[in-house]
Amino acid sequence: MSKGLQTRGEGLHASLDFLFDHDGEGIPPMLWDWIAQLKADLDSAWDEASELDLSFDGLNDDELIECREALRDRAQRIMAHLHNYAEWKEN
Repeated sequence: MSKGLQTRGEGLHASLDFLFDHDGEGIPPMLWDWIAQLKADLDSAWDEASELDLSFDGLNDDELIECREALRDRAQRIMAHLHNYAEWKEN
């Protein structure tokens, strides 16, 4: 990993640690609620993606085709968890 990317990632990690490990003191309640919801949505999206990744283990091509609808449903749940972020990002 390049030094620039490593430093940027470390800075992002520190920022997320501050936001997600903060006790909320001094942060306006509406902003704090938004941060808490963002964390919950990110956690849920990560859990769904992790389960999706694990579901690929041991499946052959025919089995993947058979479970296409279940895979699509899981992807849609991930997208639903990230919907508010995606809308915010587009603005």
